[in-house]
Amino acid sequence: LSLVSLGSAGWIYGAAALAVSVWFLVACVRGARTQDTIPWARGVFRASLVYLPVLYLALVLDGVIL
Repeated sequence: LSLVSLGSAGWIYGAAALAVSVWFLVACVRGARTQDTIPWARGVFRASLVYLPVLYLALVLDGVIL
């Protein structure tokens, strides 16, 4: 989100970064109280595999569209 405040990215990236970051935070916090940590860890790992490519795609689309 700092790219938006610095002016390097536009609102498309800002909206995508906010949405994906909240989704990733929910995925991480969801397992904080669980006793079965292996499925939770796998879910967080999968979420992290999606997180960065989505941010990069949003940054590219933001640069192309705006």
